[in-house]
Amino acid sequence: MIFRLSLRFDNRRLETKEHGEEGEEEFFAPIERNFTSYNGALGVKFQVLPALTARINGASGFRAPNLAELTANGSHEGTNRYEIGNSSLDNEQNFQLDLALEYRNEHFELFANAFHNKINNYIYLNPTGEFIEEDPVFEYFQNDARLYGGEARYSYSPPPYSLAAYRE
Repeated sequence: MIFRLSLRFDNRRLETKEHGEEGEEEFFAPIERNFTSYNGALGVKFQVLPALTARINGASGFRAPNLAELTANGSHEGTNRYEIGNSSLDNEQNFQLDLALEYRNEHFELFANAFHNKINNYIYLNPTGEFIEEDPVFEYFQNDARLYGGEARYSYSPPPYSLAAYRE
């Protein structure tokens, strides 16, 4: 049985100055924010049978909002939309759990992995239904999100070949 553990502390400080005149498209209010997060991962790998390995992993992560998400207030030329930032956005914080099973012998390999990822305060652009200068208006918001998924792989190498030769 193999255990893995990691811990991490992140801190991001963002400080901007006021720009432009309040009420104008080019106006940006000053921002002074700190984004901090503690994260970690714990994993266990063990042999269920000689040819069957199982892995269970849990992890957390974070992403601080970027400057555009916090301060946007104008047309985005690359997307042809008007974006409005949200200076009160918080960190995105995720928690993921995944389980993997792998069976292998000399000629056959089967792998399956399933995961569940919960993201608190997921940051996204939401259309408002309004238009400014012919561009649709989008605002940055936050909400919780969940992602589920998995993957599978199958390999077969008929005799006289073996999969071990390809792993080296």
